[in-house]
Amino acid sequence: MPLVLWLTACNRPIADAPPVDAAKMEKVLLDMNFAETYVMRVPSTDSVQAAFKNMDTLNQLYSDILARHGLTSEQFRKGFNWYLSHPDKLEGVYQNMLNEVSRLNGELKRE
Repeated sequence: MPLVLWLTACNRPIADAPPVDAAKMEKVLLDMNFAETYVMRVPSTDSVQAAFKNMDTLNQLYSDILARHGLTSEQFRKGFNWYLSHPDKLEGVYQNMLNEVSRLNGELKRE
């Protein structure tokens, strides 16, 4: 009987597992940060018009990023909220993102 209980327990999902795994969340957030940086650097002579255009562009980029990573906006929102409620895990995600940016920056400097 204990073997049956053990096998059953092994097949159950972990109750507090993130809806989006850390590796995917890191990639999505990193892409979103790159998109924000790109959009904020787009020059314009009319700051009000530019702000609306930039937000439209950013929203489209966010949609494209989520699609590329196979997530809906609802899945992303649930995942991000999970990480917000688990700051230790979110800190790990951001630390890995920082490491990746540093790695990419090093590659650019070598070129």
